[in-house]
This record gives sequence, C-alpha cells and structure tokens, in this order.
Amino acid sequence: MSMGQRFLIGLLLLTAGVITAQCQQNSNRSIVVVTVRDERGVLLQDARVTIQGSNEEFFTDATGAVSISLAPGSYDLIVTFRRYGPGRRHLDLPPSATLRADFSLPYPPCTMACPDPLANLQTTQPVVTALVEQDSPKHSKSRQAKGSL
Repeated sequence: MSMGQRFLIGLLLLTAGVITAQCQQNSNRSIVVVTVRDERGVLLQDARVTIQGSNEEFFTDATGAVSISLAPGSYDLIVTFRRYGPGRRHLDLPPSATLRADFSLPYPPCTMACPDPLANLQTTQPVVTALVEQDSPKHSKSRQAKGSL
C-alpha cells in the first residue's frame, strides 16, 4: 500500500469517527419547549428566552412557544418580554428528554393610575358613541346617542 493510500484511509477513518461521535452527542440532546403567557393566560409572541451564562437567545413564535435543543445538564432559563417582569426557571435535563417549561409573566407595574379598560365593560359588543344631528324646519339640534353594535 502506498503512502497516499494509507493517508486517505486514515483520513476516512478519522472522519467516520468524528461523525459517529457527533451523532452520539446529538442523540443525547434534550428538547425544552418553552411557553410564555401573561398573568391572564394570553400567549406572548416575541418573548426573549436566554440561558444564563450563554449569549444564545431564542424568541417565542405566534403561539407563545419556542423549542430549544440542549445537551444534558443544568440550566437557568430567563424569559423577558417588554416591560413585563422577568421569569426564571432552573432545569436539570437528562439525556434524550423532552421537557416543558411554562412561564406566566407578571404585568409591568403602573407608574400612574392604570385602570383596567375592560374591568367595567358590561357587554361583549363594543360600545359606540355617535353625534346625531336632527334637522328641523326652525333650527338644528344636536344630541349624543349611545348604543352598542
């Protein structure tokens, strides 16, 4: 066998070993499915999920969820969304597992009087306020009418 053939066979064996090691490492990875909601249960799109001690960041989709593939180990997940309070969760991931991490973020604190605009709503239909003008032969009158659609 020539030196070139030995080199080629050695290179092929080395490449096969690296690929096998990578496949074994990837088969041990776990999946964490993170779902982010607010206090009322509304799913939050574009919430940021980070892993403490890492520069990796992930963002939730329109369903408020993101799936993250991680090697087995211990992780601290941090979730933030605009002015909402942050969420933190510690996870111990076994090999080849799928885990859920559900977060419910607290509303941001009000710095001024912040009444809930939906708290006193009595109907499920939107309330409409309109200005109705009534013409009469002698003079014109305006009055305000309220109703629902």
